[in-house]
Amino acid sequence: DIQQDKTNQLTIAGRRGAAFVHAGGAPIETIPFQECKSEVVWVKTAKNEEPYFLCRGGWIENPKLLDSRGRFIWSLGTSGDGVDDSAAADFGDGLAVAVGFNGGTGIDLVDPMSSGGRELWSQQDDVNIWHIEIASSDKYPEGVIVHSNAGGELIVRDKHGVVLTRQKPAVYLAKFSLSDWGSDPRLDKLIASDENGIYVLSMDAQILARFPIDHHADVTSIKASSLHTSDNRSYFAIVQDYAAWHRSRVRIYDQQNLPVYEEVVGDDCVSLRAIPDHANPQTLLLGCNGTVFSYRIRQDSN
Repeated sequence: DIQQDKTNQLTIAGRRGAAFVHAGGAPIETIPFQECKSEVVWVKTAKNEEPYFLCRGGWIENPKLLDSRGRFIWSLGTSGDGVDDSAAADFGDGLAVAVGFNGGTGIDLVDPMSSGGRELWSQQDDVNIWHIEIASSDKYPEGVIVHSNAGGELIVRDKHGVVLTRQKPAVYLAKFSLSDWGSDPRLDKLIASDENGIYVLSMDAQILARFPIDHHADVTSIKASSLHTSDNRSYFAIVQDYAAWHRSRVRIYDQQNLPVYEEVVGDDCVSLRAIPDHANPQTLLLGCNGTVFSYRIRQDSN
C-alpha cells in the first residue's frame, strides 16, 4: 500500500515492513515486522493517531493488526469458515475490522483494540465474501462496508451491518479495489475486471468506464489511480498483477479512455498511487516486490 499524509510524507506498507519516505523519495525510517502472507494496507483513525497496518488475511492466514512500529495488536481467532478478506476503518467511534468469510459465515465486525478482539456484530445473510472494503462518499460520509459475494453482487452495508443496497453489476464482481476517477478524488469507485475488459463502477453498480483489452483480465489483483498534469490533462493508470507468472502490466489511458502507455514489469506490482510533486503536479508511484518505481508524465508529450 502507498499513502500520503497532509505533510506529504509517504507511508509505504509491504508484507515484511513499512517505510516512511519524503515525497521526493528520501527515506525517513523503516519499520520491520513479522512477515504477512497477505496484502497489507495502511489504516488511519479519525483521531489522526499514528497509522496502523492491517494484514488483510485469507485462506493462508487470518487477519492481524499491527501498530505504527510493527508491533502485534490483534489477530482473528479461528471461527467459522476460512477468511476471504478483511478491511479496517474508523467509523467515528474507534477502529474496527470487517472480516469477510468463505462459505455461509458471512461478515463480522470486530473491535481489535478491546481485549481479545470483541465482536461488535455478525451478519450471516451472505455467502463467500470474496472481497471487502470500507469507503466513504458524498452519499455515505460516515463510511460504509462494500463487498462482493458468491453471486457476483455489489453489497453496501452501514456500520451496523444493515444492507443499504444490493446490486448486480454488468460484470461478475469478485476481486476489486477502490480508486478515484476523473476529477473526483474520493476513493469510492470500484475497479474490477472480467474477460471483456476492465471496468470502473460506482457504488450503485453503474459502469462509469470500460477499457477493452486484448486478453482475459480476470486477475487476482488490479489497482488504479487518476493522474493529472499542470496543463489540465487527466490520465487513468491501471496495473494488473499476474502472480502466477510474477509479471505485471501497467497501462495509462487518456481522457478519451484511449491507451497512451503500456509496459510489462517483470515483478509482482500490487499498489499504485498518484501523489502531488513540487516539480510536477502529480507523480505516479508503482509498488512492486521490495521496490517502488516513480513515473512522470512528460510536460511536452502530445
